[in-house]
Amino acid sequence: MNTEENAKYKENRRRRFLTEPVCKPVMEMSVLTAISRIISEIYNTVDAFFVAHIGTSAAAAVGVCFP
Repeated sequence: MNTEENAKYKENRRRRFLTEPVCKPVMEMSVLTAISRIISEIYNTVDAFFVAHIGTSAAAAVGVCFP
């Protein structure tokens, strides 16, 4: 994206926030964040499940390092 396209993109985004209801752009932006959080939680749950098969101390170590 060159400088001119970047400026147009920023202006378009600014205009959306100033003219549209705030709820719509905020909801659109929050969808990717929510999907990312869900994927992260699924990964952590599966990781804890498999580490728990090693032993309780290994599961505790993972719990302390990655809450």
